[in-house]
Amino acid sequence: MNWLEELTEQVEYLLGISNHLCEECSRITIAGESIDPEIIEVFKTLFNILSEKSLPAPTIITNGDQLNAEDLNDANVYLGDDWRVIIGKSGLQELLKARDIESTVVFFSQDEFSKWLDTLDPLENTKTNAPDFSGPVTFRINGLAESFGGSMLWVLPFQGMPYGINESSLPCSSDVHSLIHIVASKVITISPRSFDLSWGEVGSGLGLKLLRISAPLLASCLVQEVKLVDNSYEVTLNGTKRLVLPLYVGEEQIDTEFIKLLSKAVTWVYSERSETRLKLIMDRLSIDIPADTSLVSGMRKFLKAALQQAKDSYAFVILERKDAYHKEMRELMKDMKSQSEIYSSKVRDLVSALTRDMLGVLVFIGFSFIGKFDKSKIQPLLASDELSLLLKFLVLYLILSCSLQIITHWRDAKLTFIESEKWLSILQNYTSLEDSRERFIRPIEARKTTLWLAMWVSAVFYSLLSFIMWNLPFVITLLLNQ
Repeated sequence: MNWLEELTEQVEYLLGISNHLCEECSRITIAGESIDPEIIEVFKTLFNILSEKSLPAPTIITNGDQLNAEDLNDANVYLGDDWRVIIGKSGLQELLKARDIESTVVFFSQDEFSKWLDTLDPLENTKTNAPDFSGPVTFRINGLAESFGGSMLWVLPFQGMPYGINESSLPCSSDVHSLIHIVASKVITISPRSFDLSWGEVGSGLGLKLLRISAPLLASCLVQEVKLVDNSYEVTLNGTKRLVLPLYVGEEQIDTEFIKLLSKAVTWVYSERSETRLKLIMDRLSIDIPADTSLVSGMRKFLKAALQQAKDSYAFVILERKDAYHKEMRELMKDMKSQSEIYSSKVRDLVSALTRDMLGVLVFIGFSFIGKFDKSKIQPLLASDELSLLLKFLVLYLILSCSLQIITHWRDAKLTFIESEKWLSILQNYTSLEDSRERFIRPIEARKTTLWLAMWVSAVFYSLLSFIMWNLPFVITLLLNQ
């Protein structure tokens, strides 16, 4: 017998003679009457086992006094007294981990685990003394005959590992929250993978308890809104009719076939074009489900037909959306073409203005010096104040021309791009964000880059031209001396 079996045996003995039991995720409290020598030996064994595994010692209380291991060596004075044992489970749960990264919860009593499940809210993410169901969770249950669970949730006996695990096809919580609107005063998380049960014996006993938790969680993935009202959940189906129902009332009949149907529906809705598929499901359910029942009860009767009709209608809806998509894409391409023309024309305008001003400078230099090839005449001209003043005015013109062009083109291009993005977000109904970015934004950004480069090149050339004109007498003198 290993240490875990011996520990379990001692705890089971105390459970058998106790008159009070309270087991939570973090600890188990067992109380009884009339300490006898056998109970004293059980207490000693508990101290020894937990000490050997470096686990926290149990808390043993009698007559208001807390006993330690030394007190048990002379425990005759406590015979006949009431007793209470508290065993913390955090260290034990670390030793019984089935995965490197998981929340592990140990229960010595299946009945207490069943009672705890009755208090569990699958949508609440802030419940104290409960594992974090957003990640892997393993329950180790004493005396469990068969393991069962899903991709993230495992329910196992104290010893042993799971089998036949498949990767879940259910959506992650972020995909669900992107479609479902939640109105609540506390943190609500709709994570269908957390209570996915896809392997093992889940049709009876504790498995059935977890199915009853999984059903409302899966059903809440197929609505438009989940609202917390007076500690109960209301859901809104916005289909052909707008229907407001309680999510569940706790009296619904749940079985494995219904959970499989729910899982199938949720998987189909979130596999692609989730918004369209969800709308098709809600259209049928909002007509069929009576207003005086819960969503889970209504789905038991009508989800199968609603799912089949949604699948049949989906192909026709996609054809209509495809035509609308191509029409919208043509409009986007026209807009992109006009945007491209704007940026292209601005680049051409910058190049044209630069070549015009360079040509003007060349004409000015040519007409100024063409009749003065005599070096004796050129020198007085270069040294004259009139030429210096004229050159300064010409440099001022070049700087002003360059500045006005760059500022005007930059501001106009920026406003045009902002307006295009704004109209793109307003008019976009059928194209995805990735389509818009790939087919519209990125080509325009390439045009923008070309325009910015043209502005920098233009500014450099204008700066060089202005420098030459400012120092023209020196430049002409230097060239003549070659």
